[in-house]
Amino acid sequence: MVYRSNNTAGKGGMAFILSLTLSEQVRQLEAPLIARINHIALIFNEIKAILDADQDKKLSEEDRANLKIISDNIDALRDSYEPFIDDPEARQTADSKRKKCEKLLDLTRYYLLFLVEKHKLCDISTLKHISGVSWENEE
Repeated sequence: MVYRSNNTAGKGGMAFILSLTLSEQVRQLEAPLIARINHIALIFNEIKAILDADQDKKLSEEDRANLKIISDNIDALRDSYEPFIDDPEARQTADSKRKKCEKLLDLTRYYLLFLVEKHKLCDISTLKHISGVSWENEE
């Protein structure tokens, strides 16, 4: 397997780790809410570490505001999470609270993916590499 990564060049190993974590999102969709909250927090920390380490690029006010929103959302999700939300027997009782958490989780995921795309923190070649897709003949 050939590996080359164009957009993540110079971003170090964290770009590869972030790509791994992002690719796991699909498997997390049906996971318990607490697992998805923790997964989003992990993605946030990886993105923040990459952006903080990039000394050549000063973050815009918009980026700093988005990072603050994400951090606040993760705090709110963790503060509002209660184990009964993930209990299958309490689905009806927990439905309203779970839906509120899901909406905030979706919004937080959007902000994270926006930053990934805006700053080109991972690219298709890295994702293909970690998924084992052969792409030797692609440009």
